[in-house]
Amino acid sequence: MVPASVVLAPGNCLSQQGRVKASERYREDVRVLCSGRMGGRAAGSEGDQQVLEYLQDRFTQLGLQPAVGASLLQRFALGALPGSGFSGESRLSLGEPDASGELQWRPAAIGRDACPFPFSTDGQAEAEIAFCGHGLVIAELGIDDYRGRDVRDKVVLVLRAGPPDLRKRSNLGPHHPAWQFGAKVREARRRGASALVVVERSDRGRDRLGPELVASARGNGELPLFWLKREFAARLFERGMAGLLAAERALDEGRRAASLLPGRRVAFAVERAVEQPRRTANLLGLHAGRSDGIESEILVVGAHHDHIGYGQFASLADLEGRGRLHPGADDNASGVAALLELARRWQLRGGGRRTVLFAAFGAEELGQRGSRWLLSHLPPGGDVVAMIDLNMIGRAGSQPLTIYGADTALGLRALVVGAVAAGSGLRVQLRHRTSYRSDQWVFASGGIPALLLTTGLHEQYHRPSDVPALVESDAALQVVDLAERLLVALDHAPRLRFAAAGGR
Repeated sequence: MVPASVVLAPGNCLSQQGRVKASERYREDVRVLCSGRMGGRAAGSEGDQQVLEYLQDRFTQLGLQPAVGASLLQRFALGALPGSGFSGESRLSLGEPDASGELQWRPAAIGRDACPFPFSTDGQAEAEIAFCGHGLVIAELGIDDYRGRDVRDKVVLVLRAGPPDLRKRSNLGPHHPAWQFGAKVREARRRGASALVVVERSDRGRDRLGPELVASARGNGELPLFWLKREFAARLFERGMAGLLAAERALDEGRRAASLLPGRRVAFAVERAVEQPRRTANLLGLHAGRSDGIESEILVVGAHHDHIGYGQFASLADLEGRGRLHPGADDNASGVAALLELARRWQLRGGGRRTVLFAAFGAEELGQRGSRWLLSHLPPGGDVVAMIDLNMIGRAGSQPLTIYGADTALGLRALVVGAVAAGSGLRVQLRHRTSYRSDQWVFASGGIPALLLTTGLHEQYHRPSDVPALVESDAALQVVDLAERLLVALDHAPRLRFAAAGGR
């Protein structure tokens, strides 16, 4: 347990005049990051380069030192990007045996009946198709939609998301990782499938999956991945659309759905359009520790600087909203501005016993690529002992602040409780589990104790309406106060021993 006198160390107790200036700095950083010249900060875009220049200047003004080599920038390649498009070689056809048993191929019109997902890998094959329900594997609930099925070298067909009653359970809410495209792809790949085809359920209403929504989807590409229109997929079921509906109903009732008509096969090819390689960067600024013996131990404070540009991918806006600037004020200009304020305070303190690495991560929206790159390319001798992630903290006045990962190290919960108790004005709730949707999850998955501070999702999330005027800056500065107390506590505590990722 860290003594209260340490948690309350001077530095986050700003004078009234100091808080006014801090609020002005915070608002200005958010405003600039959301300005038109930043173009929504999509990784690899021209706006992204503007962001990197701005943050490099801010890190330099704060006196932060390069972590690797002579530059504050840690550049990395992005590869294929969502929304980059596919060549004319992308195709999908269903093979149906005729009366003589010979296959008759029915091509799907790409862009109307079927289309590859933006993060699909390239590939081609002809294979048998296997229907595996929703493609869910949730061990804690005993759910395995692949049970008893050998899908090696087959094309797996699954329904989107999961049964409504299952999705409504509090611990399996709408953002549970099992529902996500990426999770379904990983499971199919683990089982040896050659590709995955996703079909929409009948009950999704306005949120129904189609070519426009597919184009904005995000995830990690590990297999060729297609969306297939329901009317086209119904050809695979006995009784057509009625058979598809019956299969969906059986799954919702916890029964095993019927298999597909025998002899059905799929031929597919995915080829992404050739594009110029794009790059982005992490901004990494060090404040060296001053205590002999543990100055080589690194505490990371991070916030991702990218967003989704003009909604080319991952936008939750309606079709009219896509193509408009998505400024990303809460996601995650709010966290980056907090990172800059916290770095300033740490410099004014003169630093701490351990080295602190302030990291503005790139490409979080593309599957936490920046934080993954950092962990695989740490500074020489880098020994990361804990991490604090600031992601979407701009609603702390109207929504509770949630701290994820409180049990990712033995004794960490007590440290967090002490830091929370030393402040006031925030509604705080702790979660033992980690969050798969942020850079903190990458650190926890790597065996590093990690905390995520966030005020969570809201109606403006990934929409053009996530604007600076809605960021509750005074409350966000209270989150910075808390983050500073946590950083001080981690700096003074004995080295934490990783416990577990805590589930999702």
